[in-house]
Amino acid sequence: MPTRNDYHTISVDNSVYSFRNIERIEYQIDHHKIHFVATPSHTSFWNRVKDAFIGEVDE
Repeated sequence: MPTRNDYHTISVDNSVYSFRNIERIEYQIDHHKIHFVATPSHTSFWNRVKDAFIGEVDE
């Protein structure tokens, strides 16, 4: 069972921030839409995920 140590890590947009003794977190989500470039090699969502994070998986 995890124990409380008052040390917290927050990750936002590929950046990591570490804090101690957090009392409150406030955030706001932007209303702009994200657009992907629709090239033939990146039209499938799962292909984009594989290319960005996973790579090839040997089965």
